[in-house]
Amino acid sequence: MKILNRHPLLATVLTALLLNVVACHHHDEPRNKSNSEEESPEEAMVEAAAEAGDIKRTIELADSFVNLNLLSSVRADFYKAMVYNRQEDDPAMAEHIKKIIKAYEDGTDEDPLFYSRAAMSLAGHYIGMNQYEEAMNVAMPALAKFEPDPAIQPDWKGIFLSIIGACQKMLNQPEEAEQNFEQAYRYYKKYMGDERFKLVDFQTCIVDVYNISSYYSGNETLKEYQKWNDRCDSLLATRLFHSLASQGMPPAKICNYMNDELTIDNEQGMFVTMFIGLIDLTTGHLCFCNAGHNPPVIGGSDNKGDFLNMLPNAPIGLWPGLEYEGEEIGSIKSRPLFIYTDGLNEAEDRHQKQFGDDRMLDILRQTQFISAKQVIETMAEAVSQYRNGAEPNDDLSMMCICLKEPLSVCKM
Repeated sequence: MKILNRHPLLATVLTALLLNVVACHHHDEPRNKSNSEEESPEEAMVEAAAEAGDIKRTIELADSFVNLNLLSSVRADFYKAMVYNRQEDDPAMAEHIKKIIKAYEDGTDEDPLFYSRAAMSLAGHYIGMNQYEEAMNVAMPALAKFEPDPAIQPDWKGIFLSIIGACQKMLNQPEEAEQNFEQAYRYYKKYMGDERFKLVDFQTCIVDVYNISSYYSGNETLKEYQKWNDRCDSLLATRLFHSLASQGMPPAKICNYMNDELTIDNEQGMFVTMFIGLIDLTTGHLCFCNAGHNPPVIGGSDNKGDFLNMLPNAPIGLWPGLEYEGEEIGSIKSRPLFIYTDGLNEAEDRHQKQFGDDRMLDILRQTQFISAKQVIETMAEAVSQYRNGAEPNDDLSMMCICLKEPLSVCKM
C-alpha cells in the first residue's frame, strides 16, 4: 500500500477501519432487517475467504450468494474490499468502497455505519495517494450527514473534521485546517464519556491525536506544537483510562495496561503521571496506585493533614514491562483526601517563585473542614492571590473527597 510518509498513521488507520465493520455493526441498533441479522453461514464463508486473502474464491462466493439473495450487494462489496486490502491492491479496494458509498447515497442501502466507515477508508486511500482534494470531496459530504443521524458513533464527526484538516494543511490552507482541528478536538473531548465509544476500536482516536499534534510540528512555533501535543496526549491517555476503568480493573492493573499501550512506538517520550484510586463507599476502603504523581494530602492525623506515604512508582509511558504496585488503606471515612496536579504546588508569582508544598500543606491544615467544595474554593483563592496577576504557568486541577460516618465530622 502506498502511504504518505507525513501521514502514515492516518492512511493506514482509516483504511483498516472498514475491516472491523461487521463486528461493530452487530452491536448497533438495527436500521433494517437485512442489515441487522446475525451473520449467516454463507456470509461466514465469504468472510473466511476474504480473511485468507483468496481473491478468486471471495468474489465467486460473494457473487453467487448475492444472486441467491443470501448476501446483500453492500456486504459483498465490503468483503471484496477486504480481500483486495489484504493483497494491497488499493485501486480495486477503492472501487468497491465507492460502491458502498453510492448505495447509501442512492438510498439502496440505509446503514450509516457501512457508509461512514467506507467514507473514512476511501478518504484514507486518497490521502495515501497524495490526492487531498479527492479525500476532501469524500469527507465533507460524509461530515454533513452526521448531525441529523444519531445512529453513527459521535466521535466519527471528529475523525472527519480531522481528515479535512489534514487535507487542508497539505493544500496550504492553514487557517481552515486549524479551525477544523480545533473543532475535532472539542467534539472528541465533548463525547469522551459517551457509551457508544465502546463500540469503536481504540485506534480510531489516534487519527485526531496524530493530526492535531502534527499540524503544529511543521512551520508553526514549537510552543504551539507542544500545547497541542500535550492536549492530545492527555486526551489519548484519558480515553484509554476510561476504557480500562469501565471494565472494573484494580488501579495497579490499569497502570500496567496503560503503560504497555503507551510505551509502544513512543518516540516523543510521552508520559503520564496518575493517581488512581478505588473507594468502597460503604466501608471506606481505598485501593490505589500512584504512577509518579504528586502525593495526595490525607486528613485525620494529629498534624491535621499529611502527605500520603506511598510508593512513587514511575510515570506511565516511559519504560515497557514495568509492574506497578498497588496499595490500600483500610478506611478513609471522615478523613478528607485532597488530590491535585503540580499546577498547584508549582504555581508561580510575578517573580517566578513557586507556591510550594509547604504553603499548600499549611493552608490545608489551617482550613476548618466544612465541605469538600469549601476546601477547593479556599485553595483556589489562595493560589490566585499568590499569583497576584501572573499568568498561570501550568494547568491546575484539584479534587477533595470525604466520606462521612453517620453523625461524624470530617477533619483535616
